[in-house]
Amino acid sequence: MRVWNADGNYCGRVFELRLSAGTPKIECLSCGRRGLLERLGWKQTTLHAIPWHRVAKIGWRGIRLR
Repeated sequence: MRVWNADGNYCGRVFELRLSAGTPKIECLSCGRRGLLERLGWKQTTLHAIPWHRVAKIGWRGIRLR
């Protein structure tokens, strides 16, 4: 799913949802090329993680951030 910031700029795609330890609560979104590489284990990289509280809306066009 595509991610857009509050200004309407494209941030990348979500590749993974990270959950809090011990609870079924979403903690952050793994997003962009770095998120994909980290998910596939190809490269140790600084993860582009977006905290869940920054998500304003989820719709058919993608995820909009605050």
